[in-house]
Amino acid sequence: MFIEQLDNTRLLITLENDDLGVFDLNPKKILTEDRETKRLFKQILTLAAIKTGVTLKNKSISVELMPYDSGCFLLVTIRNKKRKIYRIKKNDSYLLAEFHSPDDVLHSLKSLYTKGFSHFSCSLYTDSDKYYLLFKSKANIPTDLKIILSEYGKIKSCSKLTKSKLNESFKLLHGENSISYIGSML
Repeated sequence: MFIEQLDNTRLLITLENDDLGVFDLNPKKILTEDRETKRLFKQILTLAAIKTGVTLKNKSISVELMPYDSGCFLLVTIRNKKRKIYRIKKNDSYLLAEFHSPDDVLHSLKSLYTKGFSHFSCSLYTDSDKYYLLFKSKANIPTDLKIILSEYGKIKSCSKLTKSKLNESFKLLHGENSISYIGSML
């Protein structure tokens, strides 16, 4: 039996026919679910770990078997058992308000600013004779903000497609801090 460490995560174990005879293993059955074969295979891995100094405790391994004329190769790949944790990113909430006159937009921005909503991300767009405020928030958009907007304009549903349409087709008058910027000037 020859044991060679290819890198930090891979070992190459060469089992000659004599080694297979000593361990009473058949290359075709070496990776089966047989209890005795598993025990013998663990012994081979333990010998390989001792010889190379690789730790197999709390590691997951994958084994590839490649038979050849006078024995077989075992390629052992060692991975950490630690699982990756994926966090689901919460989608942003969007709200779109449509206004028919610039005065309505300015009145709503002034009201939002005086009521303390200046920290909300809000962009101002125009298209011909209409004006749009696009609100973006990580959390739900407060009802008080919606009430103020509905006094001066019309609230519309806003999907990612609508947001993209605004960005591509409409003219951006002011970026994400429209409430604080424009509201402070009124």
